[in-house]
Amino acid sequence: MQDLPADSVWFLVRHQARGAKSFMEALEAGGHVRVGYEDGPFLSNGERARSNAELVEDIVKAAENVGRKVVGPDRAREIMGI
Repeated sequence: MQDLPADSVWFLVRHQARGAKSFMEALEAGGHVRVGYEDGPFLSNGERARSNAELVEDIVKAAENVGRKVVGPDRAREIMGI
């Protein structure tokens, strides 16, 4: 992350080997995250999520815990420049 230009927009897709720890590191470093049952069906506590909605709720709590704001799809597109 240190090698990226300061204005870079970057994302982490859940990596099950490190699970929630990698998400927290990405959020704390200013990155964005993507969750989805197809990427990894486990919540930050290690339990299997019942749905994508439960995964989203879990990452929203994590983001709030590190002072990050969760945005909707229109703002996300604007951030990505699409």
